Amino acid sequence: MKSEIKKCYRYLDLPLDSTKDDVKLRQKVMIKMLRAKAIDKHKNYDKEIERVNFSALTLLDFIDKNGVQEAEKFSFRPSIQDIYGEVFTLFILIILCATSFLILI
Repeated sequence: MKSEIKKCYRYLDLPLDSTKDDVKLRQKVMIKMLRAKAIDKHKNYDKEIERVNFSALTLLDFIDKNGVQEAEKFSFRPSIQDIYGEVFTLFILIILCATSFLILI
């Protein structure tokens, strides 16, 4: 997945397995929020609205071409072997620190 697509997902604050309906809904919500903010602060938020529209259209095009991404592809959960390896490494480091402390005394 290209970094541009990932930036669009991050900007719209969507998970990587979002559907087209999720993207459209998020686009509407963000535009409504920006318009309300513009009325409240008397500022122009046209650039931000354009960026929301661009990000949403980019994601919709990406989903049309590639389909909805699988959630398992982007899972960063460690496996049991990874956890055991880290615990073993921590145990070795504690032994090395304790041994060097005792040698220095």
